[in-house]
Amino acid sequence: MALLEVKNLSLDLKQGDVSYRLVDGLSLEINEGEAFCLIGESGCGKSVTALSLTRLLPCPPFSYGGGEVTMDGQDVLQLSDEQLRKVRGAKVSYVFQDPVAYLNPIHRVGTQILEMLQLHQPAKATPDRIVELLDRVGIPSPETRMNDYPHQMSGGMLQRVMIAMALASEPQLLVADEPTTALDVTIQAQILALLSRLQQELNMAVLLISHNLGLVESFADRVAVMYAGQIVESGKTCDVLENPKHPYTEALLRAIPRLGEKVDRLCSIPGQVPMAGHFPLGCRFHPRCSCVQAECKSVEPSLESISGQRSLRCPVRQAS
Repeated sequence: MALLEVKNLSLDLKQGDVSYRLVDGLSLEINEGEAFCLIGESGCGKSVTALSLTRLLPCPPFSYGGGEVTMDGQDVLQLSDEQLRKVRGAKVSYVFQDPVAYLNPIHRVGTQILEMLQLHQPAKATPDRIVELLDRVGIPSPETRMNDYPHQMSGGMLQRVMIAMALASEPQLLVADEPTTALDVTIQAQILALLSRLQQELNMAVLLISHNLGLVESFADRVAVMYAGQIVESGKTCDVLENPKHPYTEALLRAIPRLGEKVDRLCSIPGQVPMAGHFPLGCRFHPRCSCVQAECKSVEPSLESISGQRSLRCPVRQAS
């Protein structure tokens, strides 16, 4: 059953007299208890998409150009501020990539978790519940560490505290926006394993946002690949990773280093993601695409279903 449905969502940013489209006609669906990943390079629109799900972006300068965001049967874009407060945190919680920026340095971590409990689960706002949450995310000696200040913890421990805070409200959907970016490889694996375990134990839906396809192989049920504000390919994770259809997905996979594979030079994607307001005509990936054809430069492709749950935005590959 669908927990979150996004239909034809468009998001604009106004600077002066000019408005730029950051997200263009995006549609996706996340089911109850499902692990879903949104993949793409920095600048593709992943984070603003995540923030737009609960209208966390300030309006202005941001504005919604159209579409629907339906969460548990309610269109989030039509809710009042009071109604939104019952969605943010309570139904949808966030874990961001830099916990140092989101934790208050002058308050103990236990106090900050208590604040979340008092807001969303007042009946459970007790020291025992704080200890339980810290223990659940793998922090040793939680009775002692709950009295630590953020500067007394490592980056990996702080990210676990952020996850504990997100779980305090018992959300239906956890949005993890590149939660491992600032961590070393070993800790990255531990955090992803933790999220996967919690998702299964709590039957909680998780939206993981990342620029690294290699991280999501064992985590996600389904994946959507985003480029220049649009979904270009989506489907079951195993299908997308084992048989990518879009040239951009193929390029992302080629750029992943392989353990034990000796190469003179790592593969890279030429050029960079175009800035909003400077998207090329036709397919937005065509200036960087190794399979470009004449029609790619003039006709903007639509996202089409190709088989089962697979969708693709590439007329060349759709026809093949």
